[in-house]
Amino acid sequence: MNEIQTHSKPVIERCYREFLIENLDPDVRAYPDPADQIREVLIHGNYLSQRDIDICLGFDVESLKEHEGIEGIRALHEALAEEYNTDASSGAE
Repeated sequence: MNEIQTHSKPVIERCYREFLIENLDPDVRAYPDPADQIREVLIHGNYLSQRDIDICLGFDVESLKEHEGIEGIRALHEALAEEYNTDASSGAE
């Protein structure tokens, strides 16, 4: 199981990065509330497990700091952390 998770980590990180960029504007996404957007579009839409979510929580949001929508990106990431952070999240490598 760990080997599968290791191989899927780059895919999950790429998916999460794309999600953040494509969904940063609450005026154009399906759900204005960040928590609803995360739950319905990211998690349910991609069938993410808690381990997958832990990988997303470990994503370096500041790698996107040059993006013009960084505040929206940070808001989504913070909402993910508020709703889904677990003790295991800090060890998602």
